[in-house]
Amino acid sequence: MTKPVINVAQATTHTGESGESFAYSMTELAGALGANAIGANITRVPPGKAAFPFHHHWANEEHFFVLSGSGVLRHGADIHEVTKHDYIVNLPGGPDRAHQLINTGA
Repeated sequence: MTKPVINVAQATTHTGESGESFAYSMTELAGALGANAIGANITRVPPGKAAFPFHHHWANEEHFFVLSGSGVLRHGADIHEVTKHDYIVNLPGGPDRAHQLINTGA
């Protein structure tokens, strides 16, 4: 049986970037423990960047908990400022539920 606990320091981290707008490092937590229904990771995004393009999900929810820094959440046609300890829920749906989190901090 796989141990049901992982420390962030022992988790695998992947990095990626694309052009001028996108960059991230992502530390996988849930998948490393065998989870397949709910995912969890820690994603770090450099200032002025987004991890992913403006997108939506037809079937799954996507949740974010901002551990530090500040940014903006593009959500549908709206823009919301976010900061440390904000919790964000993006529900499934079409383009009206599209979302993107951008690090605007220094």
